[in-house]
Amino acid sequence: MKNITIIIFGATGDLAKRKLISALYHLIARKKLDNFVIIGAAYEDVTAEHILERAREFMPNVDEEVWKSLLARTFYKKINFIIPEDFEALKNFIVADTCIGFLPKRSVVKELLTGDLVQLDIDKLSITRQFYFIQRHGDEGNGLSNAFIKFSKAHYNIK
Repeated sequence: MKNITIIIFGATGDLAKRKLISALYHLIARKKLDNFVIIGAAYEDVTAEHILERAREFMPNVDEEVWKSLLARTFYKKINFIIPEDFEALKNFIVADTCIGFLPKRSVVKELLTGDLVQLDIDKLSITRQFYFIQRHGDEGNGLSNAFIKFSKAHYNIK
């Protein structure tokens, strides 16, 4: 893969630490990843170096030259995933560069409508997320809430 930007959401998490960063390291070592940028994004106030060092604990026999390449091309952005404005920096980077990113659709609606960005459909890609119904205490079971839950169960894969 050449000329690619990889954004890891949850870059400070266990999956990134134990698996994703190691997989990217091995792609670099095998010369399968060239001219790349990796951007880690998460809630924590850390650095790219911190994230990589935590992942290194799970990677035996690290080649220092490959590690230096990974370190030089990895960046970190603190982001609050529930604030759409926090996605602006990532979105602007994607718009201005020849790269690909994984963003919430709601953060790029305007750019999709104007044709500045396009949505890529990937066969057999399935991403499952867990959501919760939340409401103000004391309003449980009101008619509108019940109607929304009934609608959601009828139209989405809710068990």
